[in-house]
Amino acid sequence: MAHIFSLVFAADFPDRWSSFFNDLFFTGNLNDRRVAFFYLKVLLAIDAEVVNRDIQRSKNESDRNIKIKDAMREICINEIAKSWLSIANALPDDNIIQILVLENIASYVDWIELDLVANDYIMSHIISKFQNSATSESATSAVCALLEKGMSAEKKVGLTLTIMTVLRQNGLLNVTDNDDEDEVTRVGSLVNTLGLVLLDVQNK
Repeated sequence: MAHIFSLVFAADFPDRWSSFFNDLFFTGNLNDRRVAFFYLKVLLAIDAEVVNRDIQRSKNESDRNIKIKDAMREICINEIAKSWLSIANALPDDNIIQILVLENIASYVDWIELDLVANDYIMSHIISKFQNSATSESATSAVCALLEKGMSAEKKVGLTLTIMTVLRQNGLLNVTDNDDEDEVTRVGSLVNTLGLVLLDVQNK
């Protein structure tokens, strides 16, 4: 069903249905678990349909998708970004919802304004999810996606060093003999991404 909604969105937004999110989601109760689950699934389906760069597109599809992303930035992306934290805070013990929120952040961070994700509120939320084994993998993906976001070298260095400091302060770059394989893999992913990002900046 989420995929069908994403197809409708891609066909009608923004020319025929610029109020898509307002009409279907923002005027309702996004803190209701069923609504939140479907909404987050629709957002991921929209990313797959419109944004995902791993899918080959025709020129017409690429032009359409650029237009949709530009319109989303202007019309609704700020509200979408705010909704992630609102939903996460409303349903703190629901691991499935928490994972979907983190997956949304990881998917959308590549093309939305940096400040919508790289702020104290969102970053604190992501960091807190490392403490839960059910959500730590998704939290890792969100941090890695943020680090890999395209930006100027100066911004990239500043962001990377800031994130590295936060991760260190929270003990998220440390490995002990008592850590299981998943924890070692998580730390390895973070360290690897941090290193690759800094090397990429140095080579530019």
